[in-house]
Amino acid sequence: MRRSFLLPLVVLGTLLVPACAPTSGGGGAAPATSSTPDLSILGPNRLGAADLATWFRSVKGDQHRLPISIDELAQLFIDEGNDEGIRGDVAFAQSILETGWFWFPDSGQVRPWYNNYAGIGAVDGGSTPNQFASPREGVRAQIQHLRAYGDATVTASKLAHPLVDPRFNVVSPKGKAPTWGSLSGTWASSTTYGQRILDLYAAATRYAGKALFPARAVAAHPGGGHYVLYGNGLVESRGGAPDFGHPSFAFDIARDIEVMPGGDGYIVLDGFGGLWRYGSAAVGPMGAIQPWYVHGFDIANALAITADGAGVIVLDGWGGTHPRGTAPHVVGPYWKGWDIARDVELDGAGGVYILDGWGVVHQRNGAPSLGSTYWKGWDIARDLVVMPDGTGYAVFDGWGAVHRFGTAPGSPASWWQPSDRWVGASRTVTGYAAVQRGGASATS
Repeated sequence: MRRSFLLPLVVLGTLLVPACAPTSGGGGAAPATSSTPDLSILGPNRLGAADLATWFRSVKGDQHRLPISIDELAQLFIDEGNDEGIRGDVAFAQSILETGWFWFPDSGQVRPWYNNYAGIGAVDGGSTPNQFASPREGVRAQIQHLRAYGDATVTASKLAHPLVDPRFNVVSPKGKAPTWGSLSGTWASSTTYGQRILDLYAAATRYAGKALFPARAVAAHPGGGHYVLYGNGLVESRGGAPDFGHPSFAFDIARDIEVMPGGDGYIVLDGFGGLWRYGSAAVGPMGAIQPWYVHGFDIANALAITADGAGVIVLDGWGGTHPRGTAPHVVGPYWKGWDIARDVELDGAGGVYILDGWGVVHQRNGAPSLGSTYWKGWDIARDLVVMPDGTGYAVFDGWGAVHRFGTAPGSPASWWQPSDRWVGASRTVTGYAAVQRGGASATS
């Protein structure tokens, strides 16, 4: 069913006269120096002990020099952090940095049997690091030391447990570094110390499907594997997909990613319309394209690349289409002032498909109409996948259901859950790659 009453039609899909896009990074807002947000030291855990242990094993297996299992140590960080109101999951990442993934390299000052996971007492210029009677005591000392840095009101009598941190009183004034980023130059002399902790923590949250920045899109690679795009511009290559780089934003502004036809590059779209081009997308006809760009207006939602790799269409949230290069010029459905357009796709013959949030598929430029979903008043459609030969397409909704039309393949029933957590899908050789808001991806 069409929702014809929905359309306050405007004949051209044009929002504003675009400003000139900066050329940095291939055409978008200038990248920030870091793409991981700073966090307060005081606060709740985002990850549980099982999340931390599973992430550790994904990188190091069971290679460590701890007297207890990685699961037990992770639980200590969660428990002790909860007791003091400290983010124990981030403290675990801090210990990863301090100890070399709990391997305690022989070149360092701290030995495995010290139960010292934060370099307490190991100061520049040489010293004797502190030793603790047990892993729990070592974690407790670290958490207490972190509270001294993060809480301006703390005293020894206000701690949840008797004081075991031998350097608690050295921290003056209390609360001198309330965020993890501000530990740079305070806890450690390195000017990047805090950010390195946060980058490790961000990797752990993404692995657990609880990313600090939400996942925004997924794109399959024709040779296998896929890419997950996060709101800060990070592109994670999974399943063997080659990495070509990514932009870095300090806020949630990345919106879509599309792979070049030959699989040798990709484009990241930001919400202002900026095109961040990598690999083959940064050179040749695609590299010369000037993007549609509206600085400061987060309205660009989706991107499609032509089959010849020389053109691109950007879809704005109002339904306006902005073609460049060899992409066809079409007048799409247009909802002025309403951010409801969700995706734009092309087939191999130049047909244009536009998906709105209520699930309706709008065809232009000779694209065949094979049917459509429709959820009146419910913004739940998330992505559209079009078969290259134009014989089928599928609408992907936020609950993980794939609604097939024509030759589009089905998807696993296990993806469906009555919760709006899925944000994107992409066609693979055998089926689909899909991603949830927290960064967890799946393939069929």
